[in-house]
Amino acid sequence: MSFREFSGRVNQLGDRIRQDIQNCDCMEDAAKKFTSAIYREFSKSFVLSRLFITVPFCDLPDTNKTFVEKLAVSKGLQSQLQDNTPVLSLLGTCGQNGLWNDRNNSSAHIGIPLLSEAFIDAIPMMSRLLKELGIRISWLENFDSRIVTQKNGSISGLFYVEDAAESLDEKGRKIISEQDFVSQYQVRTVFGMGGQISIARKYVVMINFLNRNLPQKGAELFIRYINIFNGETGILARDGKIFGTQRSKKNYDFQVTDIFSRAARLVGCEA
Repeated sequence: MSFREFSGRVNQLGDRIRQDIQNCDCMEDAAKKFTSAIYREFSKSFVLSRLFITVPFCDLPDTNKTFVEKLAVSKGLQSQLQDNTPVLSLLGTCGQNGLWNDRNNSSAHIGIPLLSEAFIDAIPMMSRLLKELGIRISWLENFDSRIVTQKNGSISGLFYVEDAAESLDEKGRKIISEQDFVSQYQVRTVFGMGGQISIARKYVVMINFLNRNLPQKGAELFIRYINIFNGETGILARDGKIFGTQRSKKNYDFQVTDIFSRAARLVGCEA
């Protein structure tokens, strides 16, 4: 397939996504349709597609709160967890493993509290993700509910890892730290994008894992999708209609060390 043909396919899917997510009752429903449409269209090359949103701790469903609280305790950072602490929360997911197709099945990536610069820097992929999307780290320690970007007015940015098995950050760490996942699913390119929903002071992030190499100019085509999602769901975000009806509470009685090691992967081989 030529790049022109690929570009046309991406654009056509964008139009279908816009129609699919219109009139959803909550952002979670829209995110399910969003990630499902992307994965199913590109299932030969996509391993996993996930969508996250920043939500204040106080607005999380009870199961999410429980997970985040235990994570903070496991790192001795419970005193930093405030009602207005932004939590990067899994909103929609779809991929090769059936367990990845419902966020409620997730045991490792329910939510990552953005507690401090040091906490974020300890997670290589998240640290690189925020930096490449142009999100300042300094706002975290002030618990500012606004996401401030350095993109000079742009509402979207791009996170791009050409080689998931080899790419290192500036400290010499693998950017994609879950190398078992990379090996098992033959993950090559990883890319994501983020966009601010200004009327709701929230930030939405999509991350995609591919089993093929995708040039950066190809990944850039998908920025349009995050703009479409934010445009169609902005009112829902403003009105606090983030999650659907809460299901029965799951058992998150993990060992403390297990909670952190799995959550710190952000996204990976476990749901």
